[in-house]
Amino acid sequence: MKKIVSFFAIFILVSQMSLFAQGKVATPTAQENGIQQLKDKLEEKVVELQKKDQKAITGIVSENKKSTVTIKSADGTVYRIKIDNVITKLYDVASGDKKEFKIDDLEKGDFIIVSGPVSDQVATANNIYRDVQYLMGSGKITEANATDFFLKVLTPEKETLTLDVEDSTKRFLIDVKTFEAETIGFAKIKEGDTIHYVVKRTGTEREKNRYSATKILIIPQEYFQK
Repeated sequence: MKKIVSFFAIFILVSQMSLFAQGKVATPTAQENGIQQLKDKLEEKVVELQKKDQKAITGIVSENKKSTVTIKSADGTVYRIKIDNVITKLYDVASGDKKEFKIDDLEKGDFIIVSGPVSDQVATANNIYRDVQYLMGSGKITEANATDFFLKVLTPEKETLTLDVEDSTKRFLIDVKTFEAETIGFAKIKEGDTIHYVVKRTGTEREKNRYSATKILIIPQEYFQK
């Protein structure tokens, strides 16, 4: 009888130890679930913040203090961009590929697109994209300087631009006989010709309204005299 009681007592003790062990194993799992829930809530909050009052602004970087970046838009408006180490992501898209980079690599003169909530010229950046800014337009050539290789252009808005024609500038002219575009040298460009241009704006131009021309298309004045 004692053997039976002893065996029964051992069985109960082992069972209790087994249940206790199972309880101890289950505890970390519950903690992990709680941590995961907190992570999920944080991610949901981040997404919510990113979607709230989402806007996009563009400008040239004038100052980078890492926690804040100051930019100036094309119309002269100055914006202060707040950088959040957790939320803000920075991407370089100038090459055509999307590559992430660090705030330390953002330089004065960079052209950026900022998405995030904006209020009173202050933006909280969710995403920052660094790109090259191109401007397009047309006008009448008022000066063709063959010594320093630049063109003075009067736009329809009566604004005078200076376009530097570099070795890398793609230059085309409409042939008045064939109406086809041909590649030309600087010597074929004349005052009075109409020009369509694409220029790159860097924010570090040496003069106001002076840009490096990426591509120009010249329509000779003779074209309009036919």
